[in-house]
Amino acid sequence: MISILTWFMIFFSFLFVFELKIMLLLLYLFLMIVSISLMIFFTEMVSWFSFLVLIFLIGGLMISFMYMVSLSHNNSMHMKNFMLMLLVSMLFSFIMFSSLDLKNLVFYLVENKDMEKFWISYSFIYMVQVFFLFIYLTFVLIIVDLKLKFSKGNMKEII
Repeated sequence: MISILTWFMIFFSFLFVFELKIMLLLLYLFLMIVSISLMIFFTEMVSWFSFLVLIFLIGGLMISFMYMVSLSHNNSMHMKNFMLMLLVSMLFSFIMFSSLDLKNLVFYLVENKDMEKFWISYSFIYMVQVFFLFIYLTFVLIIVDLKLKFSKGNMKEII
């Protein structure tokens, strides 16, 4: 389940990078946020942290997209290079998750009742997830900034 959610997050990230329409960008970012929140919930089994991440990310998205919508006008929506983005995201997710064997490590440590190593590995996995989320959100911020920088839309009048 977690790998499917991660695949969706990566897929929507690639769609976000190659899309030029504001409403589809908003939809892709919202779907990425939901998949990140569900992924955190299923890995940690605590709902408050995933809900907190969801609230902060949606708040930041609302602010950034209010600004983006005020910069450009809406055009018709067309899907382009869909198969290319699908293949690239599938390849990336396969490479990324084919080498991960963390779940078997945790089950091995629990079965052997080596709880000290279990908690150390659990803390390490949690730290890696938080670090991945930080890098991912920084990457999304850079992409949004680049899309705003090279936007060719019209500025709306300020009344």
